[in-house]
Amino acid sequence: MTKVEMPPPPAPPTPQAVAVAPPAGQPQVKATPRDLAGLGHPGALRPSSVLVYSATTGREPQVTTEYEDPAELAEQIDSVVINVLTAFRKSATAEALAELEAGKPSIPRDIDKALLTDLSDRRGEFDLSEQVRHKLRAQFWKKYDEAQ
Repeated sequence: MTKVEMPPPPAPPTPQAVAVAPPAGQPQVKATPRDLAGLGHPGALRPSSVLVYSATTGREPQVTTEYEDPAELAEQIDSVVINVLTAFRKSATAEALAELEAGKPSIPRDIDKALLTDLSDRRGEFDLSEQVRHKLRAQFWKKYDEAQ
């Protein structure tokens, strides 16, 4: 298993010493770290380390979904599917369209390859996860059916 940690944001500068105004008649005292802790922002906590990528021998590596923006992924998938369907419809014969419909839910190899390659290029990832592949293929048939 590999643990990848994101570097923490730079810490705000901390004062070296703060003079606390003493009550009248008492000597001036420098603040202790405990005194300074109360001066910070109460809600500003540093992020803890987060597991981003995990791999186990014999299993496919897993990328944490926290780092995949679902809206961005959906937009990328839609764009790729629309482009591939448009190109296919422009060049396909009636036989190819009938073959595609008859083979449903399977996607012909050349169309599947175009979908995977285009999305891979669009995302800048060489290897797409099974979850992303499944979403891509499901969206292909959804867009295909909408256009019918």
